[in-house]
Amino acid sequence: MEHPQTSIRFRLPVAMGKSLGVSFIVLTGFLISVVCAFVFQGGIENLTGINPAKISIVVLLIVLFIPWGGLGWFLLVKATSYGKLNLYADHLTLSSEQDELLKRYSVDQIAGVKFQNVAFHLAFKDGYRFNCINMGMGKGYVQELAAFTPQFISFLEKNNVHFEYGRII
Repeated sequence: MEHPQTSIRFRLPVAMGKSLGVSFIVLTGFLISVVCAFVFQGGIENLTGINPAKISIVVLLIVLFIPWGGLGWFLLVKATSYGKLNLYADHLTLSSEQDELLKRYSVDQIAGVKFQNVAFHLAFKDGYRFNCINMGMGKGYVQELAAFTPQFISFLEKNNVHFEYGRII
């Protein structure tokens, strides 16, 4: 069995259905809480001494959004899975944390790579793409990425794959 020349862990893209589901839950909950804040403003004033109708609407919206934003972040983190990018001599693979093969790409299937400092955006000709700008990967990830980037550039140069430097959006 062939071993990769180098590999790095990364966060796999979250499925669109999960992202939209979380967005729908957060938006619906937020709107319901805004409506309830005005419907039950008398009870809120008796409980807290603050009348929501007399507060700036911007402040009220921010205060009501904080718990829903936190819930959305928590749900997206729970829906996120991790994997590895493995570089071989003439191809690369994307695998799960348990080393199950997710995708295998030969170098001619890479559409392009864009670098910004140590981060990179990788796009394939079948439309699949991902960013490695996952600073939420834990301590030491930036150093791991900095050690991986020169090897990745060497892999791209050796296989004549187009890459450029610039801003990743």
